[in-house]
Amino acid sequence: MILMMLSRAKYLIFNTTLIACLLTAFSVGPARADSTIALDSRDLPVVWIASAQGRPTLILLPTIHWLPFNDPRIDARLSRLVDMVDAVVLELSTADLTAQRSVLIRHALYPAGDNLTNHINLITPAELAGCALREQRPLAQFFEFKPWLAATSIEKHRVELRRTAAGIVTAERPVFAGIDDRLNALAGRTQKPLIGLETPEEAFALLDSLPKSGQDAWLRDACDGENGQTPSEISVVDVERAWLSDNFVSVERLIGNMPGERPELRSLNDYLIHAGNELFIRTIEKDGYFHARGPILVAVGAAHFFGKNSFLDLLAADGYQIQVPTRSANQRLP
Repeated sequence: MILMMLSRAKYLIFNTTLIACLLTAFSVGPARADSTIALDSRDLPVVWIASAQGRPTLILLPTIHWLPFNDPRIDARLSRLVDMVDAVVLELSTADLTAQRSVLIRHALYPAGDNLTNHINLITPAELAGCALREQRPLAQFFEFKPWLAATSIEKHRVELRRTAAGIVTAERPVFAGIDDRLNALAGRTQKPLIGLETPEEAFALLDSLPKSGQDAWLRDACDGENGQTPSEISVVDVERAWLSDNFVSVERLIGNMPGERPELRSLNDYLIHAGNELFIRTIEKDGYFHARGPILVAVGAAHFFGKNSFLDLLAADGYQIQVPTRSANQRLP
């Protein structure tokens, strides 16, 4: 069995289109089916349903920000779901990201005269240079990265190496588009309104505001991971399989707190989830924000659905009645 591990912090923030704007060597493969898996287009993904008087019904879908395998059932399920809604809402609408490149760079790179070595405590500059060289990234470029981007860059390279060594795909196509990116494309093809819960400025400002101790620990963890599995890693293969089997008990367990995880990393993950949830709810509460009668598909990362003060908890506090999932094939959507 192929073991593909990823730090929990990277799993939570990893949006393939966003990071591609900065890590230009990273490209997401086109939709390409694994022929060994049977296609059943009748299925729908498991969803939660949120309803409130006088507001559009929200169809809530947990997403995986990137996929290690390209199972054709995913596109079939998403396509059928998009056909049933009036609009698609994602964490971030990526339609105008190219125009926002300067915003992304401002939050992800240090200005001239500053560099990564001035902002780390848990890893020496020599160790950091070794990580960059193993990644085959020019040192001058790598040291411009802020810690969260440097850690993401290292882990992306590890995934590429593991996949290539396993013979799954070529190095040029290390991962496949995640649920978010596929919904983005489906909304465009079906001409459904595409709405973002956060702007690029808000998304990268959040990453830039991550606690410094957490970013430092994340970078240390990423470099340690080049020599083997670390306590904060999850199996993204298992997450995708649990998502496809509608087993969100397993999804919650797989992306939850990890035994042996650095306290700083645990705090960083909690910060990302809670700050993201609050941002999503503030956007949803805006009068007239959803320009459709509903139902509206709202798709955010799976980690936002679980734990204390989850996305579901905050929706309930805002007056929504939450219908928990039933088996997707039998669930009736409004």
